[in-house]
Order: sequence, then structure tokens, then C-alpha cells
Amino acid sequence: PVWNLDRYQQTGGTISVCVFFIISGYLITQSFERSHSAKTFLTARALRLLPALAIVLITLAFVVGPVISILPASEYFTSIQPYKFFGLNLSLLGFSDGLPGVFLNDAFPVAVNGSLWTLPIEARCYILVLLFGICGVLNRFVTLGALIVACIGMKLWIGGPDMEFYGDFFAGAALYH
Repeated sequence: PVWNLDRYQQTGGTISVCVFFIISGYLITQSFERSHSAKTFLTARALRLLPALAIVLITLAFVVGPVISILPASEYFTSIQPYKFFGLNLSLLGFSDGLPGVFLNDAFPVAVNGSLWTLPIEARCYILVLLFGICGVLNRFVTLGALIVACIGMKLWIGGPDMEFYGDFFAGAALYH
């Protein structure tokens, strides 16, 4: 419905991701400011995210994936894909969505858990908050400046489509301040 109402510019899903990043920017900035140290902040973020993410990735890659794959288990487990799916997604350095022989004929082929693509962007936002905080400049001027830089980046198409989510995150951080 949103897609039709705004003449094919945004989907409800895109708007939901934007709202998630705004809320996250608000809460993560608040979390840093309530933390007693950078170590406390990083530990809290890691404990909040990584254990559950690891369980989801293990379940998808090594339990559900081989069961629903069209490939025999021996071929599934000799493929690099399940290990890449687990390792790359858990590292938060990138995103891997495909598992061998899984969902090949769906509307979004090989999309096992599409929502994982936002996590590396989210992790980079956490790092930016940490760096601003360590430097003692995590304040309304810097978060508003980061939002403006993201908006300029979106306008000039610097940083690609992900730049919108950095803007959303820092809009939330600026709202917090």
C-alpha cells in the first residue's frame, strides 16, 4: 500500500528499516552516554547482539539449511557457502545470504535471511558512536553534523544506498541530544 500511495518511491519495508535505524541511533547514543567506559559500551553491544546472532546463524546454516536444501548433505557441507554465511555474518564485516541448494526457486532466490544485511551497517554506526564518544565529541553538534554529512552523501550518491541508513541512525542520535 505504501508503494502505491507514494507513487513507487518507498515500500513499507524500507520505511520500517529507516525507523529501526532512527530508534537505534537514539538508543545506542544513550547507551554510550550511560556507559562508564568504551569497554563497557562494547561489551554491552557485543553481548546484546552476538550470542543471539550466532545461534540464528548456526541454526540456519547447519540445521535448517541442510534439511531443506535440494542438495545431499555431503555436497551441502563440502560447499564453502554455509561457512561463509556463518562467518561473514557473525563478523559483521559483510553480508552473505545464500546457502547451497536453499530457496533457489523462490521470489527472492537464495534469500535465507534477508534482514541480516542491515547488521554490518548497524555495527559501523556503533563504531562511529564509540569513536565520537572516545574523542569526547559525542554531542548534538557532531551528531547533527554526521546527519548533514549523510544527507549530502545521499544527494551526491556517495556511499551508495546505505548512506540513507547512516543518516537515519544519526537523526536518532541527534534526537537523543
